Amino acid sequence: MSDCSFQSFDELSKAFPDLKRKKRLHPAVERRLALLLKGLYPGAHPITEPGEIPGGRSDLAFYFGSGRYAVFEVFATVSQVAQDLRHLEQSNAQARIAILTDPALDRGRIFEEYFRKRPRDPFPWVKLSDILVVENETKAKKQLEQYIDEAFASDKVSSESVVDITSRLACYNLGDASDPQFGVNELTKNLAQFQRGDWGMETVPATRSTVFLAIPITPIRSGTTTILRVARELFGVDRWFDVEQHGPRYYAWRIFPLQQVTIRSEQKEVVVEHKMQGAGKPLFVLRVNEFGEVSFATSCYTFKQPFEDAPVFHLGSIIHLFWSFLCLVREFQESVEYKGNSHVCIAMINTEKTLLGGFAKGWPDPLNRDYLWELPGQTEEVCHSSNLLTFRGDVDLSIFEPRSEPQIIHDIAEEIARAYNQKDARCFDKETGRLPDKLWPV
Repeated sequence: MSDCSFQSFDELSKAFPDLKRKKRLHPAVERRLALLLKGLYPGAHPITEPGEIPGGRSDLAFYFGSGRYAVFEVFATVSQVAQDLRHLEQSNAQARIAILTDPALDRGRIFEEYFRKRPRDPFPWVKLSDILVVENETKAKKQLEQYIDEAFASDKVSSESVVDITSRLACYNLGDASDPQFGVNELTKNLAQFQRGDWGMETVPATRSTVFLAIPITPIRSGTTTILRVARELFGVDRWFDVEQHGPRYYAWRIFPLQQVTIRSEQKEVVVEHKMQGAGKPLFVLRVNEFGEVSFATSCYTFKQPFEDAPVFHLGSIIHLFWSFLCLVREFQESVEYKGNSHVCIAMINTEKTLLGGFAKGWPDPLNRDYLWELPGQTEEVCHSSNLLTFRGDVDLSIFEPRSEPQIIHDIAEEIARAYNQKDARCFDKETGRLPDKLWPV
């Protein structure tokens, strides 16, 4: 296998388990794919694992002299499908192509998970065997050339600019989750959190927080004046005084905490804050800037410290809030007549050695008084990363429906759970798979 190819599918099928076990599959596909592409485009240049997306790496990128490029992601592990899709979604490449493991090699699990996670507008895909098996080389080259040429031909960069997501995330200090300054921005610098003191609960400067961000992928054409005017009207306290009548149209209006806020206009932003009476620091901050980016940060609504040395991020609150946040963003975007998709993310700041709680009934929960820390394996369910960042790109918020949980909510909850060494997103009911309303704290 000097050029990482196989003479027949049977030969590949026999070698497949060993390739995966020894972690040689991805390098083999990348080398073979680069060889095929060089045969099609001799002047282009392949790079394995390019750092072209924030917080992650694609498997292979192929750069052309025109400034365009194609990225490829190898889908070979079911548990990594959501992450691999995220890499394609967050790439700025003009051509984004998936390499999917053949159903005959894994009983169809990759195909099933891929189209379950991306049922609408899936990325172009090529079978793994078409790349690695010599007798399929002609077919593979034809597919690759077709996908790349069609993507480049339909590239509208010159007529419709696309927002540089990487640079926009960097403006919020959300580009690299390993950066010591990750999440330090105008949203989080003055946040308050609750802490148990000598006289009960008191507010102190937040050391941990959760940030939501929604960035329009293409520029909003309404202009800064309209964007900021609509933001003041939508998020203003007058509109939210009667939340049952005027809350977000697409989800439970009781969730998002905008009933008692102060709102102010800055030169290029509208800022919404909620402070407790007598408290100098806000319990949450929501900002809408001149680009129509909507951001939100809080500590007290998503983080609790019920026991000494056992800080807990409240998964139920995070997912509830995020879902409602996206619905608010949808309503805002409709109001400014934005028709495009959005890049959305959740950032959890200072997560190392924290627990995850706020679960549905039946799950052991560190937020409950009867929680038993001595349960087998429970002490391993801590986060070992200093921060967490979950991405979703090209999200079409206009397809959200009332009382219908979008797949993005399940995907992100599962991704956060995995970061805490949990196999399941425990904020969902075991029987129905739905998010119980009781997870939202009173």
